[in-house]
Amino acid sequence: MHLEMNEDDTVVESDAAQDRELGKELARVRELAGLTQAELAGRLGMSQSVVSRTEYGERRLKNTKLREFVEAIGTAEARAIETRRSREWSALERPTLSHPDHDLFWKAETVLREVRTLLNQPDITQAFARRIEALDKEVKTAAGDLLKRECSMVFIGKVGVGKTSAICHIAPLVVSEPGSPRPSPVLDVGAGRTTLCEVHIRTGPTSIVIEPCTEDEIRAHVADFADKLLYAISGDGERGTSQDDQIMSREVERAVRNMADLRRLGGHRAEGAKTPDPAKELARQILAEEQGRDKGDQDVALRLQSEILSRMRTGRRQRRDVRWDEGAGADRLEWLSSEFHRINIGENPEFTIPRRIHVFVDEPLITPDGDVEVRIVDTKGIDETVARADLEKHIGASHTVLVLCSGFNDAPGTEATNLLRRASEAGIGGDRLQGLVLGLPKFNEALQMRDDAGEPVGSIEEGYDLKTSVVEETVHQSLGFRKFTVRFFNSHEDDAVGLRRDLSERVHMMFDGYRKEVDELVEAARELIENYEDKQAQEVVRQAAVLVRSWIKNNMDLSSVEREAERSLLDEVENVHPASIHATMRRKGGWHNLDYGHHLAYGAKLVVSSVLRTRVRSFAEFCDMFLEPEGHHHARVLLHQARRALERTSETVTEQAQLLGKTWFHNGLEKDDRFWDEGMCRWGGGEGYVKDILSMNRSWFSKKGELNEKVRAMVGREWMHAMKDVEGMLESE
Repeated sequence: MHLEMNEDDTVVESDAAQDRELGKELARVRELAGLTQAELAGRLGMSQSVVSRTEYGERRLKNTKLREFVEAIGTAEARAIETRRSREWSALERPTLSHPDHDLFWKAETVLREVRTLLNQPDITQAFARRIEALDKEVKTAAGDLLKRECSMVFIGKVGVGKTSAICHIAPLVVSEPGSPRPSPVLDVGAGRTTLCEVHIRTGPTSIVIEPCTEDEIRAHVADFADKLLYAISGDGERGTSQDDQIMSREVERAVRNMADLRRLGGHRAEGAKTPDPAKELARQILAEEQGRDKGDQDVALRLQSEILSRMRTGRRQRRDVRWDEGAGADRLEWLSSEFHRINIGENPEFTIPRRIHVFVDEPLITPDGDVEVRIVDTKGIDETVARADLEKHIGASHTVLVLCSGFNDAPGTEATNLLRRASEAGIGGDRLQGLVLGLPKFNEALQMRDDAGEPVGSIEEGYDLKTSVVEETVHQSLGFRKFTVRFFNSHEDDAVGLRRDLSERVHMMFDGYRKEVDELVEAARELIENYEDKQAQEVVRQAAVLVRSWIKNNMDLSSVEREAERSLLDEVENVHPASIHATMRRKGGWHNLDYGHHLAYGAKLVVSSVLRTRVRSFAEFCDMFLEPEGHHHARVLLHQARRALERTSETVTEQAQLLGKTWFHNGLEKDDRFWDEGMCRWGGGEGYVKDILSMNRSWFSKKGELNEKVRAMVGREWMHAMKDVEGMLESE
């Protein structure tokens, strides 16, 4: 970037990106005014090519020329561009010219300059200065949230509920098929266990990009597959459904089989017997050969793993992306459907097993005006537990709308209920989460609803209304998450327009919340300035300060923490499928259905939540009580600042505890090879496996329980700092 003087002797940034931004905005307001480039050129007395180059950002506009363009277009939107372009920013990051909240940002910029001027007054007290500095930081943080025009829309639901199909109809990612009355989803769908991994759908040139599994992850998947095969062929003939069928996910097994050319084919032999499974045949062959050499079970397993890996040719599978070629003649969505299917089931010889797939489509998702860039996240279906890192990382994340999917009859669903309950336990309040509970009915389920009198409903809409009240009672009243709305969508029959509109509304509501926060903080800053020399206001503030000090004195020391960080992990070990325990032992605690690091992090969060949540709530009640009498409103800014400071501390300490739990796991338990080897050796020893692993875990934590000591010390230390920070905002008596 370089600077130059324009005709008005003012300095103008001549950065090429800003030239493009200005040109794009001029084109937008010209189109809103109903003008063509030729018509605008006629009004300006210049050629159409000059207008075109300007709108493409190839021609720089100085202030006087910009004014000519603005006046020629002649609308309020055009004049706003000139106003916004003239603003110089120092306190906040400059928003784009097209940002819908540009004027609110300027309001915040102006008030921040005023409070900083006040901060430089020679008679300012230290406590008041700290309040100004804290408010300055709050405004900038809130403005940063509002500035970001991105949103993740995260779909979560159990295996087979139909969320991927719903996503495809919402996006929309559907293709018409000859003879079919309804378009088919582009992404792979079926009766569950179809999508291999988490899928992110974003706006961009039509393409697919994968994040590949690591070599260690692929080896672990192959080891699971080998174990499953050897178990299946052991004993007296073929075994039926057993717990060992869950050693690995069906989706991963399908990908491994296809990559290794060990796929099962349908059909029967002429005499009626099933077509043999080539993978089991390979396992039998290797078992016989190794037993002939007097080799043990471990040698058999290792050789089978090696043979499968060799067949997969992972060294040749280095490609990470594939793009649609418009000139190739294939329909864009049909191409996307075909390529996604091949990658998802392991049939593309250039791609390895993905741990995440990014699908790009060249049109905005959900929000039709494209004001906010929406990314749709199709999470891996829940088949056992919601206590998964890949799911819970989205709970409470900023710029995120949750879509909790369930069947119609069981809505809101055990999975959604458990996720929200765990969020509440971890200290995530109802105001931090918002989204939809999306019931996905099939056939005529809605018509089977009955009212309190036992009478059947008269229409699908009436069934939906009746079910909505049931869901709201659970989510809003029992769980306390009132920012969730309830919607129903039958992907086989319903038009997605209404649901798409509802989802778009949730996105806009989320940004309304960010907008409201900035606006309230700006007003608080103005009130702080106005109260600075008001003696009556300062007296009320001093009264509040006396009471706050008293509260701090009574709450400085935290009571003893009884909860242990490992309790969440031990509870999960006791309840998950034995095959999940075996899978995580093989991966040193890294299996998605039993992630040791995640559970220790969550457990550490619960330790913090159990201690701090009641303290923060107590202070909020104290603030509300003090502000009730008339005339005490002058202390509102101070008390709300102090309240937000304690809430931020609670959130920060919770995040630190989570990080501490993960770090402690990676630096300690994960590196204890003897622990994981012992867990592996106990597999296959008959009944009592879960009890054995539980006993092994309890013994380990009883000997090395310093995680709890570290969490408790950290909580006490950070709470003490928070108390002192609040005290620092209080004027002397």
